[in-house]
Amino acid sequence: MRLIVVANPFLELGGGARRAFNVITRYINYNVEPVLFIPYNELYSDVLAKIRIGLANREDILNEFNKIFNYLSIKGVIIPSNVWNILEEVLDEVEIDLKRRVTAHKLLRIRKIEYETSNKYLEDIKTFKVDFIYSLHEAMDAVIMASYIANKLQKTLWYFASA
Repeated sequence: MRLIVVANPFLELGGGARRAFNVITRYINYNVEPVLFIPYNELYSDVLAKIRIGLANREDILNEFNKIFNYLSIKGVIIPSNVWNILEEVLDEVEIDLKRRVTAHKLLRIRKIEYETSNKYLEDIKTFKVDFIYSLHEAMDAVIMASYIANKLQKTLWYFASA
């Protein structure tokens, strides 16, 4: 079985991200192939978190993402190659925003941004058969992305909602 999982697996961002990381790394034990789609907003937030913990240059930030993506790949998680293009866009955006001392203007257009990001990921998986879409977060960016993808692929959408 293969599913698209919309999630933020970056541990620096808290408990929900830690849960997502732990869940997607265990799918392989159940013969499930997850294809990871990370919302733009989550990548943006994680880049800011990495800057706050002291990773000041682009190369260090990309190396940290590479470590996470490599580990996830070893655990059977499929990472669309377009994630690197999206991450480069996010890094450029954060760099510009920090110079302007503003870090939210693009995120105010969240629906449009997540649709564009979803389409970039979908380009990478055109040949994949996907059984359903699952969002591991109830945050607006993840729900927007997951529902857009489910609608576009005409697949069932499941999502995690905390109590």
